[in-house]
Amino acid sequence: MILIGILEDNHARVGRFGEALHAADINATVIDHDNAPSFLQWLEDETRPITLVSLDHDLVESDRFEDRGTGMDVVRALCGRKASFPVIVHTSGPEHRREMTAALTAAGWTSAVLDPAGAAGLAAWAKLVRRLATT
Repeated sequence: MILIGILEDNHARVGRFGEALHAADINATVIDHDNAPSFLQWLEDETRPITLVSLDHDLVESDRFEDRGTGMDVVRALCGRKASFPVIVHTSGPEHRREMTAALTAAGWTSAVLDPAGAAGLAAWAKLVRRLATT
C-alpha cells in the first residue's frame, strides 16, 4: 500500500494531486492537511508505514488554526527523526525550496523538489511519486 501525506493549504490543488495519481494509475491513500500542527500530529499518530510526504511551505489558505505554521516547521520536526521515507518539496518559492531541501539533506533525508504549477507539473509530481514509492 502506498500512503502519501500531503501538506497543502489549497484544496483544489490537493484534488489535482489525486487526479494526477489516478491518471498515472498509482493506487495510493492520500492524507492531506492544510496546516503544520495537524500534519505533525498525523506524523506522530500514524501507525501505517508512510511511503512519502509532499510539503508546501506557505499555508496562507488554511483557516483552521491561528498559527498554521509552514512546511519548514514539518522539515524541522523530520530532521529530529530518523529518515524513514522520501520527502517531496512542492512549494513554488525557490528560496523556501532551497532552505527545506538543504535541511532535509543535512539530516540524511531523501528529498526531491518540484514546482507543481500547471498540468505538466502535476504529471511530473505523479511520476516522481511513482519513482520514490518504488525505491
